[in-house]
Amino acid sequence: MLKDIMPVPPPTPWWVIALPWIIVGVAILGIFGLIVLGLAVSRRLSLSAPKGGVIALTLASMMLLSGLWCMFLSPTVTYSETKDSVYRSLTIDGKESWTYTFSANAGDFIEGSVNSMIIYNMSEKTLQDVFSVYTYNPLGAVIWSEVNVTGAYFSLKASTSGDYETRVYNPSTQPIRCNFSMSIRTTVTYRTLEPFGSWLSLVSLPVFGLGMWGSGLYRSKSKENRKEGSSSV
Repeated sequence: MLKDIMPVPPPTPWWVIALPWIIVGVAILGIFGLIVLGLAVSRRLSLSAPKGGVIALTLASMMLLSGLWCMFLSPTVTYSETKDSVYRSLTIDGKESWTYTFSANAGDFIEGSVNSMIIYNMSEKTLQDVFSVYTYNPLGAVIWSEVNVTGAYFSLKASTSGDYETRVYNPSTQPIRCNFSMSIRTTVTYRTLEPFGSWLSLVSLPVFGLGMWGSGLYRSKSKENRKEGSSSV
C-alpha cells in the first residue's frame, strides 16, 4: 500500500511577520524625505537643485531596489489549498463497480475514504458490507488498493499530471451500500510582499524623473543638442 502524507509546514519565522512593517516604515521615511526635499527646493533653501536631484535619484534607487527585492527575493509563504472535494452515498450491485475520475497535477495530495454502512438486524448484531478499492494513475497502473475490507482510507501524492481513477468494487452477489469521500489539495507558494513591491517599483519611476530633472541631466543633454545644432549651421 502506497501512502504519502502531506508534511506539516514549519511555523512562520518572526522576521517574516515583521518584515512587511519594516519595509512600510522605510517607504514612509522615503516619502517623507521627498516631501522635505520638495519643500526645500520650492522655498529656495540652501539645498541646490543638483544636490536635490542626486538625493531624489538615491531615494528612487532605494525604492526600486526594495521593490524588486519584495517581488523576486522576499521570503515565501506556503499553505495547502483544497482544489476539489466530493462526497457520495453509493449503492453498488453485485459483482459491479463504481468509478470516480478526477484530474490532478503533479505534486497534488489526494485523500479519500470509503466506508460501508452499518446494518442492524433483529438479533442486535451489526453487519457491514465488504468491498475492494483501487486507485489508478493516468497510465492505468494501480498505485493504491485495499481488497475485501469494510473501510479504507488513502493519502497519495500525485507523481504525474492527468486523469486519475478510484474504483470501488463489490465482490459479493448482493448489493452493498457505502459512503465515498475524496479531496484534492495543492500546495500554494506566494510572496506576501510582492504587491507592495510592485507598488514601490511603480512609485519610484516618477521619482527617478524628478531626480534626473533636478540633477541637470535633461538640461545638460539639451545644451549638448543645441551646441551640435549651432556647430552644424
